[in-house]
Amino acid sequence: MTERVSAIILAGGQGVRMGRENKGLVSFNGKPLIQSAIDRIAPQVDELIISANQNISAYQSLGYSVVEDGDENLGPLSGILSSSRIAKNALILVVPCDMPFLPTDLVKRMTQHFDSQAVSIFANNRLQPLVTIIKSEAIESIKPYLARGQRSVTGWLEEIDASELNWLEGSAGEDTAIEHIPENMSAARENAFKNINSLEDLTAVEHRVKKPRG
Repeated sequence: MTERVSAIILAGGQGVRMGRENKGLVSFNGKPLIQSAIDRIAPQVDELIISANQNISAYQSLGYSVVEDGDENLGPLSGILSSSRIAKNALILVVPCDMPFLPTDLVKRMTQHFDSQAVSIFANNRLQPLVTIIKSEAIESIKPYLARGQRSVTGWLEEIDASELNWLEGSAGEDTAIEHIPENMSAARENAFKNINSLEDLTAVEHRVKKPRG
């Protein structure tokens, strides 16, 4: 599949486990956490959009379109729906702002396995519903889903023709190592979808990144 791809980076949420700081803007290796996701995803797509519900000007300063999601109580599906309305392309990649080690061949591998309305990554022994490529036409079904009081991304994916890509099966992919992390290939690929959910996670991962080789 060679269709053009838009990306939505989800940067909403209340940051409860980040000491109430906006997760995408906490410092990680000397720059906002979201910048690591941007650095890895932007070269792979034709358009990048940030979905946020606070600190809008700070996100706008990163140089990409920012769509304000006015109702954080509806969860990430609301951000996906709102941001998709300005997306220019037929395929939309969704990723969270708190995965700083996303593979640099993510879009290539996902589109190679795209034969449904959406394809999500399966890694670390579970579905990663916020790492998904979706046909733009399927996203409008989020609106009635939310109207029924539903909030689960996984639940919505189950309602459409969604499939899974097991990241560790088949081809190893081109991005077989995470920079500066001296681990074996399998462990590196597993970390590709690691969330930085809390200040403790942030500290632990920064320590590993800065750990000297040897």
